[in-house]
Amino acid sequence: MEERIRVLNERYERLYPDEGTSKRKLRKAEKYLEVSLPLEFREIASFFGGGLLGGIDHFRFDMDVMDKPDICNDTVRFRKYRSLPDSFIVLTEDGDRLILLGTETIPSVFWIKKDDIRKLKKQQPVEVEESWETYADFFEEQLLKEEQALAGGAASLSNDGFVRDFLRDKAYYQRFIAHEEERISEFTSLIKQVIKERGEEDEGVQYGYGVVALFYRTKLLALYSAGYPLDEIKAFLPEVVGWMEKMDDGRYGYDHFQDCVLLLSLAALLEVDEDLFGRISQFASVYQEKDALIDFLLNGGIQKPARRDFLFKRPYRHLERVLFAKDKHQSIWGLKVYLRKFWYEEHDEAAWHDLHLHRDEIYYGYWSFESAAIVKILGLDDSELSGRRYYPSDLVHDRSGKE
Repeated sequence: MEERIRVLNERYERLYPDEGTSKRKLRKAEKYLEVSLPLEFREIASFFGGGLLGGIDHFRFDMDVMDKPDICNDTVRFRKYRSLPDSFIVLTEDGDRLILLGTETIPSVFWIKKDDIRKLKKQQPVEVEESWETYADFFEEQLLKEEQALAGGAASLSNDGFVRDFLRDKAYYQRFIAHEEERISEFTSLIKQVIKERGEEDEGVQYGYGVVALFYRTKLLALYSAGYPLDEIKAFLPEVVGWMEKMDDGRYGYDHFQDCVLLLSLAALLEVDEDLFGRISQFASVYQEKDALIDFLLNGGIQKPARRDFLFKRPYRHLERVLFAKDKHQSIWGLKVYLRKFWYEEHDEAAWHDLHLHRDEIYYGYWSFESAAIVKILGLDDSELSGRRYYPSDLVHDRSGKE
């Protein structure tokens, strides 16, 4: 078993840097749950800190953060309200199903419907959708899915075609895009009607502009996640900018800042013309003197940002080690840490965070476009980043081989 765990560790570390779960946290979890965790689970947890792997978000240790999935809090909740036997641990919750880890059973990992939990307590037969004899078997299967999906630059072939974000298939993204287009058409018609009746300065019109701008933004991200050609995405970008300009009314904040980071990053990656870049800069420049990342993206890396301040500390403060690094090697190292440890986790206040956990069709992809823009602007060697989750490598290296 030791050799197998060592190989799994090496394979995982090739994909992601991860500090794993400390022995203190594991002991705390065992005491809290009054169980002995399987040895191979503890050994794998020493290098895998939980989270998304192979499309499944499982086994986190965030006991002090009540609004996040957590192995301890989730297990106690199902013990209390669903009579989950004490020898089982909840690895993940997915709609009406759970993945359970049995500390005294073989197979030790299996999918089960929530409605069948009480059957476990009564030791009645339970319909198991899928099972793995050991946690190592389960982990290795998810790791293999991750390796296959990330091969070729964070892109994969779903059953029905090429996608960049493998958490959903091509058909899903196409439905999502069609739905956004319907909403855009509906709200645009409503806005025209209100303008005709009450004028463009009406509060409802201004609100509508913001709503339609959001729909354009989510469609843009879905187009990229779905694997649409970069030329089509570039051609769509001016429409997104146009609606951003309409709702640019001086009410700036977290969401508006994120939109500016997104559009400035894509402007650099897609090499838009000066006119479009100027239009984006017009509403993004409000942050230039307050935020090092915006300053960097606006000046195109000609010089380091004038200040080390980051308007929104989470997660952008971790880019200080990237933007102000002594050399390119340190910048790449900083981006690796940023992507693996901070980009997703510290965007927990963002409206899009954890959308992949919803059964409703509201997910449109997770991408750190600013990471790719930094790589392109600074001319970094991103060979260690290609294939990592959240990193849109084909925007730095398109598939024609052109840089």
